[in-house]
This record gives sequence, C-alpha cells and structure tokens, in this order.
Amino acid sequence: MIHKGQVSVTLPADLFEQLTKEGDVMGMDLPAYLRFLQHARAQSIDARAQDAVRYMFTKHADSLKKLAQ
Repeated sequence: MIHKGQVSVTLPADLFEQLTKEGDVMGMDLPAYLRFLQHARAQSIDARAQDAVRYMFTKHADSLKKLAQ
C-alpha cells in the first residue's frame, strides 16, 4: 500500500533559497516547482515550453480576475 502524505526533506539553506526563488519566478511554490523540474527532466521540455509554463503560472491570477469581470 502506498501512502500519499507529506514528508519533510532537509536541504541546505542556500539550495532551498535558490529553488524557492526559481519557483517564484515561474509562479510556483516549491513543491510545484520540484514536480515541474521532475517532469521537465523526464520529458525533455525545451526552453520555449518552459517559457510558456512560466507565463501561464505568473499570469494565472490576472487571467482569472479578467474572466471574473
């Protein structure tokens, strides 16, 4: 049986800060950014597709506001 809960991971502070900042630039929290990196590595996402993902996540809130108007 697989338990899908949360676990704690210890990272060096500088790595945590770097990954968190990179995730922020992409509009993602750290867990989402780590999943994105995992997917990008597995699927060989090219730079253009990564730019599209970054645009989508950073503009998501604005898009929802416009749709709600």
